[in-house]
Amino acid sequence: MRLLKQSFYICALISLLLGGFYLLYYSVNESGATCYDGRKNQGETSADCGGPCQPCEENLQIVLKEKKIFPHTDIGRTSFFVELNNPSSSFWVQNFNYKLNVYDKAGLQISSFSGFSSIPPADSRKLAIIAADINPSDILRVDLGVESPNWMPVKQYIADNISVHGVNVLKDENKFSVNGSLKNNSPDKILEIAVGAVFKDDKGESVGISVAQVKELPAFSSDDFEIFWRSEGEIVDIDKTEVFVEKR
Repeated sequence: MRLLKQSFYICALISLLLGGFYLLYYSVNESGATCYDGRKNQGETSADCGGPCQPCEENLQIVLKEKKIFPHTDIGRTSFFVELNNPSSSFWVQNFNYKLNVYDKAGLQISSFSGFSSIPPADSRKLAIIAADINPSDILRVDLGVESPNWMPVKQYIADNISVHGVNVLKDENKFSVNGSLKNNSPDKILEIAVGAVFKDDKGESVGISVAQVKELPAFSSDDFEIFWRSEGEIVDIDKTEVFVEKR
């Protein structure tokens, strides 16, 4: 009987110790839980949203805002322009993959361009492929695919920290130039940047695009850029020219 009582007390003591360790572990983990820890806890309906956090959004999607083909008939090449929109103000796309497939008049794929990018909350991202070695007369259609978008709460948004300054658009007959400067506002060196210009008519429709490369922009430094484009008869309103930046 004595041995049985001792066993009972030992089991009870072990149970109390395990219960104490569990309560301590639970209280530590829950006290450190936040709406930005990437986990579903503290009554959230999904990771970092719902419950005590911001509402969860359903049907998050990247929306195709514009897709254009710009032929360079004099040199037998083609430029492609895509603008993608993130309608959500609560989430941003930290990264996503894209692929642009080009098909000829027989329906055969003749080229493909791929890359990755990001989209800020309630904003858009412009992507450009300039003067690809594809004869515009051979193109039947262009399809865009977007894969693996990584959606993150807006509180975790990390801006590109690249700003554009002193933009000036000049016209000389059918030749256009856009110049200005880029500033890296971050403590990290950026290896390569594409800065582009979208030229538009008086109705705001895109009629042409061109891109220049700026390589290795050190931390907190600036560098000048100049973009050239030649019209093939398109009517251009230089006041509607849009400049965009894309890290590559």
